[in-house]
Amino acid sequence: KWEGSGLLTLTCGGGLVRGMKERTVMSDQLECKEEGGEDVYYHEGKPFTGRVKDFDKNRQKFHACNLNEGLLDGLWVTWHNNGNKENALFWSKGSMHGRSTHWYKKGIKEREEHWENGKLMSAEVWKPNGERCPDTNVKDGNGVMVVYDVHSWPVLCRLAYKDGKYVED
Repeated sequence: KWEGSGLLTLTCGGGLVRGMKERTVMSDQLECKEEGGEDVYYHEGKPFTGRVKDFDKNRQKFHACNLNEGLLDGLWVTWHNNGNKENALFWSKGSMHGRSTHWYKKGIKEREEHWENGKLMSAEVWKPNGERCPDTNVKDGNGVMVVYDVHSWPVLCRLAYKDGKYVED
């Protein structure tokens, strides 16, 4: 999804296709169009194939991903402004697929998820103090994933999943 600043939000992934000529652009050089329920990224009027990288005002990389024919494909990585890794997410042809790992700003693992073709199949969550969350129980696409507020540690929200898809309580 696009932010007003021209930066991609948490919907980007990447891995270059074998034999593909590498091209690199900044996210503000891409146009995002929704097509058939999927975000497709265009550069110069064509679905983009190549790398997307963005840097903060200090020229520190904070976002890197790859697109194949305009779709997120492979590893997408973001970094916190202190240089620690924030997310490492795997995509395949525009859908989350494989392991996705998220870290708190101090470098402690926040959660690890396993996705299959855009469906959340399992999740483990850790509290900001590093303790494993006893309430997260997503297995075989069903259950609840807890998200914590890093500043005050109470539960920020509980996300329910059925058959791998988020459902509202």
